[in-house]
Amino acid sequence: MSSTNNLSAPVPSRQLSQGKNVPSNGNSNNAQLSNKPSDYVYFDRNTSGFSEEAMVRAKSAQLKLENYYKVSVDSAIERNSRRVELERRLQSESMMSEDRKNRQLLQLGKKESTFLRLRRTKLGLDDFRTVKVIGKGAFGEVRLVQKVDTGKIYAMKLLKKDEMLKKDQLAHVRAERDVLAESDSPWVVKLFYSFQDPSHLYLIMEFLPGGDLMTMLIKYDTFSEDVTRFYIAECVMAIEAVHKLGFIHRDIKPDNILIDKDGHVKLSDFGLSTGFHKQHDSSYYQRLLEQAGNPPSAAVAQSARNSVMVNSINLTMTNKDQIATWKANRRKLAYSTVGTPDYIAPEIFMQKGYGKECDWWSLGTIMFECLVGYPPFCSENTHETYQKILQWPNYLAFPDDVHLSPEAEDLIRRLIIGADRRLKVDQIKNHHFFYGVDWDTIRMIDAPFVPHLRSITDTSYFPTDDIDQGVDVPSDNSAAGKDLAFLGNTPSAPIVLGKAIMAQSSATLARAGLWTSLPSPLTDWVLEVIQSLGYEHMTPVQASTIPLFMKHKDVVVEAVTGSGKTLAFVIPVLERLIRRSNKLKKTEVGAIVISPTRELATQIHSVFSLFLSSQPSADVSGTPSPQHPPPLLLVSSDESSPAQDIERFLSTGADIIIGTPGRLDEFLHGKGAHVVNTKELEVLILDEADRLLDLGFQAVLNKIIKHLPKQRRTGLFSATMTDADALTELVRVGLRNPARVTVKVQTKRQKSGQGDALIEERRIPANLQNYFINCHASEKVLQLLRIIKHERNAKGSHQIIVYFSTCACVAYFYKILPIFASDINFYSLHGNLTPSTRTKTLEAFTTNIASPLSMSVLLATDVAARGLDIPHVDAIIQFDPPNDTKAFSHRCGRTARAGRSGTAWLLLCGREVEFPNFLSVRKIPIKERPLFGQDGNPISDEEPTGDDGTEDAAVNPALQKIRGFLQTDRALHDQSIKAFVSFVRAYSKHEASYIFRLKDLDLIGVAKSYGLLRLPKMPELKERDRTDWQDSDINASNLVNFIVDLMLILSQWNEFKYVDVQQETKRIAEVSKMDSEAREQAHKMRKESKKKNSAWSDKKDRKEERERRKEKKVQKKQWLKSQAASAQGVVEGKRQRDNISDVDGGEDDWDELAREERAAKRVKKGQISQADFDAEFGEL
Repeated sequence: MSSTNNLSAPVPSRQLSQGKNVPSNGNSNNAQLSNKPSDYVYFDRNTSGFSEEAMVRAKSAQLKLENYYKVSVDSAIERNSRRVELERRLQSESMMSEDRKNRQLLQLGKKESTFLRLRRTKLGLDDFRTVKVIGKGAFGEVRLVQKVDTGKIYAMKLLKKDEMLKKDQLAHVRAERDVLAESDSPWVVKLFYSFQDPSHLYLIMEFLPGGDLMTMLIKYDTFSEDVTRFYIAECVMAIEAVHKLGFIHRDIKPDNILIDKDGHVKLSDFGLSTGFHKQHDSSYYQRLLEQAGNPPSAAVAQSARNSVMVNSINLTMTNKDQIATWKANRRKLAYSTVGTPDYIAPEIFMQKGYGKECDWWSLGTIMFECLVGYPPFCSENTHETYQKILQWPNYLAFPDDVHLSPEAEDLIRRLIIGADRRLKVDQIKNHHFFYGVDWDTIRMIDAPFVPHLRSITDTSYFPTDDIDQGVDVPSDNSAAGKDLAFLGNTPSAPIVLGKAIMAQSSATLARAGLWTSLPSPLTDWVLEVIQSLGYEHMTPVQASTIPLFMKHKDVVVEAVTGSGKTLAFVIPVLERLIRRSNKLKKTEVGAIVISPTRELATQIHSVFSLFLSSQPSADVSGTPSPQHPPPLLLVSSDESSPAQDIERFLSTGADIIIGTPGRLDEFLHGKGAHVVNTKELEVLILDEADRLLDLGFQAVLNKIIKHLPKQRRTGLFSATMTDADALTELVRVGLRNPARVTVKVQTKRQKSGQGDALIEERRIPANLQNYFINCHASEKVLQLLRIIKHERNAKGSHQIIVYFSTCACVAYFYKILPIFASDINFYSLHGNLTPSTRTKTLEAFTTNIASPLSMSVLLATDVAARGLDIPHVDAIIQFDPPNDTKAFSHRCGRTARAGRSGTAWLLLCGREVEFPNFLSVRKIPIKERPLFGQDGNPISDEEPTGDDGTEDAAVNPALQKIRGFLQTDRALHDQSIKAFVSFVRAYSKHEASYIFRLKDLDLIGVAKSYGLLRLPKMPELKERDRTDWQDSDINASNLVNFIVDLMLILSQWNEFKYVDVQQETKRIAEVSKMDSEAREQAHKMRKESKKKNSAWSDKKDRKEERERRKEKKVQKKQWLKSQAASAQGVVEGKRQRDNISDVDGGEDDWDELAREERAAKRVKKGQISQADFDAEFGEL
């Protein structure tokens, strides 16, 4: 046959009939066909009769078939190798039973079957729901999507085919897919699926919620060398992983370094990558080089650099304002068609051959930017940037105002250098800058920045506010040519499945409790949610509690804070409801969770919501799965009344109810008495059970429990469930034969001078460092600020909680502390705030992107002490010791959660230093630390510490600073008095009153710490020594004349105004009302003062005495005359006598009458006779 007769395209059916009896052109073929019957149909396989469109389609079909069978064969080989590898590993496990080995082989077979079903599933855009657009570029956009059937979250990269073909980007797309498909490295973003439609190519990739390194550089400008060391070290590992795959990235830049949920980095955007043995298109850089050789006009250069038209920048290395402009436009450059070439190695532009060394140049430029604040070769336009990079020895310079360590500068210079002299990966790892870095475990340590995520769809670390949320609608136009160009992007499942299975099989052999090791296996989608949260192993409390709950046991659980108690009851509640044989009706309740505070209830509700929102709509076979309604939250709120709670319950049909005792009581016995049905209740949970009892909810709990069926499972959970509490209250709350689960934390302490160690039990997390500081009462605010400074500078802390005893104290110090630390974000949380404000405050503190440069400090009462899971709190500070000693461990438990480390600080004064001994009895170890100096460092033994009774020299300046602030608004003064009085009253009611005695507390020092303008009038201050106290200058207490002093004081305080207009108007009205009373009181005081200060004289006194006696004699004469009057006159005389005062000699008359009255009483009592009385007083 001729060369034109080939099988490159199938022959249409119409040509079969037309090809009959067509002779062949070849002699050999004629010989072969001569033996054929006469009706044999001859084929002339000539393509000349086909249209160009038909040829394209034929070629497409051929390539698709070849690709399909190649993928199928490769998959079979990989599937077989996974089976062989697992069998080999199982044979080496001599301690494993045969049944267990067979179960693992069976499990592998099931996963392989699931994998094959996934491969046969044809995916399309309808299989994913768009949550939000998180990025847009010249060739498409990136969306956050959720797979409809499983609820899993992915990042979908949409690429426009026509734009990529127009810009000759086809090779780049193929390069990216090659890298992602072949990689199973933790340092590279995973590709899960890929597919296409006529207009777009879709890559379904792993969603990394922490944003990218560029976002962090825009926010923080520069990093410290320690932070830079961490990120550059992880980038070294990531680049090395790409090189081991046989690829060169060629486009390493901060935009392509993504941050995962744990704060570690992963590489993405492999569109410009090339392989050592793959031939991707490299003309991209040739075009850039040609543009560099022919300098374009300013307008053209600007347009080429940035399709979104960034303002022109005239950038030099010495102009800080222009560099700031470059930083301001950094985000726009990332979204441009060409982007920024600041990080590309010079050998790439030169087109003379290059290797993987070019990626290390890019890493050096990124390190330069992290430490200095901008790339080393940034310029006005791309042409100038290319020229600077090509002539790098003339332009690489370190600014004088940036001080780098010799090791950091040396590493940069050894990376930004000629390719032949550039460091290799092993030399980079051994460089002195990375001294102390453990390259094998770096991904296991805590990252300096960990994203605080509210949900699995949180996009707060992406600049979504600047992105148009309108999504591109795929076109329905046919584009066979485009499909052919993008062949190979058919629906696919993760290539890394096999190795993931092997890793899991290996992990089950470890002693740590995997979630898959539970006696009752978890539902698949529940397990997936747990794993998506990053929890690979169970905690001890979860491993102990969940099996008991699943075996129909009541439980009483006591475990330290942060040990995973919430999941320990959330998971069994879900599993029991999922495994019910009959679904609950719309008015039936399956589980109730009772919490002492609305914040804790809200948090528990969010955990249940996270799980239930991830339910798959159908299983892998396409069969619809039963859906469980979202949970219902019952707490006091501005947005929902008890009647609205019932409406929400009926509209959602919630199976799980979470709430506080009062609201649940109203729900069950009030508005919902005839609506809510609890006969099918499966589980009752009392979280922080001891706190429920302490807060006086006993009667309400009894009422709720009596309303519930007895055939239920009940669980009590707390961190401080003492033996007495639990045993005496078990019957009351209705537990039946409960199992007690106590998770203890034990530490080893070395005996002094001996080799063995003591095992000590502690009721706080093992990773918590617990300290106290003994200071003067007047120094507490200073020490608080210095501890915060120490935590930031020495430990890099970025989230701290400070606890106060009262709501008024929190509200007051929320106003005061910012005047000392304006660079810190303060938040206020206490019980006097409205429910909506408390929710917003807690959410803002939890989700704020905090760092040592921008700390977040939450000021709170014990409302934030229990149950709240704020996982990234680095330290807590107890400004006031808790009134309830059990609250101490709960406060400490807000840090060092889920295996993380943390620090707790306690400020004590005077006699309070006995409190640590009391805590040690409660198994809470605590160590003393020295006072902190003004620089935020502990004071050494040689420095004065104030132990001799002297105050810190900074106390008085701090006092004056606070007073100056208070005098700006009278409301602040009122708030300071309220806070001080509330603290004193709370202190007087402390449970450990033998330690915290009010009479031993230096209240004058406390007043100084609070910065009061003057002391309030309260009985606790009457007997206190005020030698060290002086009222603010607003008083005039040193004036001599009292009246003038009083008037001046009133005048000065009248001038002390409220900033709030309404408060000031009310105050003026009250002052004007009191003016008349004040004037009258002053007149009376002047009259008394004049009388008191007049000259004394005996003559004058005698004269006054004579006048008085004369007046009394006149009155006596009038009385004697009245004795002769009639009976009516006698009565009248007696009335007059009652009004006569003592006269000269009249005292005897009145004494006689008094004696007569006493004698009359004795007659009545029989003590004397009537005759004796008449004889004595007959004449009267």
